[in-house]
Amino acid sequence: MPIRLQPGFFDICERTVKLTEIGDPLVTLKGLIDWEAFRPCLNVVYEKHYGYKNHINSDETNKLVQNYAVSDAAVHDSQVFDELLDQTVDADGKKRRIYADSAYRSKESEETPAGNGFESQIHEKEARNHPLTDEQKASNRIKSNTRARVEHVFGAQHAMGGHIVRTIGIARARAKIGMMNLVYNMRRLVQLVKRDAIKAIPQLDSTRIVASLAA
Repeated sequence: MPIRLQPGFFDICERTVKLTEIGDPLVTLKGLIDWEAFRPCLNVVYEKHYGYKNHINSDETNKLVQNYAVSDAAVHDSQVFDELLDQTVDADGKKRRIYADSAYRSKESEETPAGNGFESQIHEKEARNHPLTDEQKASNRIKSNTRARVEHVFGAQHAMGGHIVRTIGIARARAKIGMMNLVYNMRRLVQLVKRDAIKAIPQLDSTRIVASLAA
């Protein structure tokens, strides 16, 4: 039985040279294929995401959080789309329109609302070699006027320190983010009550206000 010795320091290099001499197919492929062209795709595949996401369904009028879902940062937004849908109806029996950015747009996200009585206002998404038309871009701008209101919610939560989650595990993160959404709703409700109370106060004449301040 032959004795297998430990490889020497230069054995691997010498083996590579011998493979090249006899016609290593990898060397031939390297000369034919630009492997660097695949690097951007590999970077996307192997890109790591850390942290958690707070997916919310916010009312366009009062900016209160109606529903939410918590996931780890690697989950795509479209994966929680069905979970966020608001099934309530108005006095006419109609469900609310759905406004969302293009990250939520897919074949499934278009079929689900249509089949459940929703009107989709999800942003159009361009595809490879199929850029958006001028009409689609104009439509997206109109939709953004409403969709952008959800960013006000995230902005308020950021001011509350809501983008920092010092917990371990998705269960604790759900509890922490859920409490943050609840506290945001409480603060927003106080703002709405104050606003409505001010509107109910009779408006004073501006000249009388100036006079009282001067006195």
